[in-house]
Amino acid sequence: LDRFWIFTTVGHGNRRSSLHLYHAEFLTDDWIEHPMSPIVKNDRRFARSGGKPIVHNGSIYRYAQEGSNFYGEGIHVFRAHVLTESVYREQHMAYIKPSSTNLWIKARFHHMDVHKTADDTTW
Repeated sequence: LDRFWIFTTVGHGNRRSSLHLYHAEFLTDDWIEHPMSPIVKNDRRFARSGGKPIVHNGSIYRYAQEGSNFYGEGIHVFRAHVLTESVYREQHMAYIKPSSTNLWIKARFHHMDVHKTADDTTW
């Protein structure tokens, strides 16, 4: 990844949100909106950030808050399999929802903050 990239959510009222993508060569440069932006348009399921993106094995993964029915409903995981200055494509990888058996995510699930383990082999 030879550029800086930023995903940002723009809310448009109660049920509509859009996910925009920007890039810059240096942090202090002017940020350029990606030509395919918004990459998610008017979709509360996939547009709102659900945590910081991570890079794993050369791919960017982003997390989105599911909010179709209520706040904290779950988290979607997407893998960006094409990211260039002109093309963005992603694939839905997983949906994680609160679980009655896991106390730490029993009621609501706002975001993921993923870190590698000490041996740097798993997340």
